[in-house]
Amino acid sequence: LPHVCQGSSDEIEEWKSKYFKTKEKLQNLRKKYKEVKDAHTQCNRDDLYE
Repeated sequence: LPHVCQGSSDEIEEWKSKYFKTKEKLQNLRKKYKEVKDAHTQCNRDDLYE
C-alpha cells in the first residue's frame, strides 16, 4: 500500500517526543501536587484534634 502522505516521519517523531516529554512532566507535576495536597490535608486534620 503506497503512502498518500508526503510529510516526513521526522515531524511525527518530533511531535511524539514533545508529547511524551510533556506527558512525563505533567505526571510529575500531578504527583507533586498530590503530595502537597495530602500534606496539607494531614495538617488540617491535625489542627482539628487540637
